[in-house]
Amino acid sequence: MSDNEQQQTIEFESNELSGEEGNNNNNPINEVIGVTEEIKAFVKSVSFTNHSDTSFNAHIFIETLDGEKFTIQMTERGFQVISPRILSGAHGETLTGLLQEISPSFAEQYYAQLELKLRNLRRD
Repeated sequence: MSDNEQQQTIEFESNELSGEEGNNNNNPINEVIGVTEEIKAFVKSVSFTNHSDTSFNAHIFIETLDGEKFTIQMTERGFQVISPRILSGAHGETLTGLLQEISPSFAEQYYAQLELKLRNLRRD
């Protein structure tokens, strides 16, 4: 791995993000961390490689709860599936939106959690 290439794995046991990077919202790495944190409850694993500290060019590696594996590229324009090849080129403005389109298991988990939150809001 080159000096400019950074690989991060989101740890599901800890929700803490610390250090200088956590305070800089314009840092592309923080953008990737943010979107991967958003989906972590609905996938088995998620990790990413960012090829630049100053621009968006990240590859996000996702394994869903039922074993589907996706490689998604994050750019300034949004998210695009790189792998599996059959879905290559599918894209979306948000990672959650793209995953809902390409992974029925992700969509099911995501909507179940959303429905639960809505029910809890109605009770309050």
